[in-house]
Amino acid sequence: MRKVDKEMHKHGYPVLPPLFPAMKKLTLRAREITKKIIKEGFDIIEAHPARR
Repeated sequence: MRKVDKEMHKHGYPVLPPLFPAMKKLTLRAREITKKIIKEGFDIIEAHPARR
């Protein structure tokens, strides 16, 4: 788990580690998409879908 994942859990936000088997394919896809977006000059932020 990443440091940020552990911090999210501490605050009550459930997350799956990026390399969890079910998430690995999505994580790798997101990394490729992120590279393309950054190359176009945009910033990337990570957000959690939970509402509070």
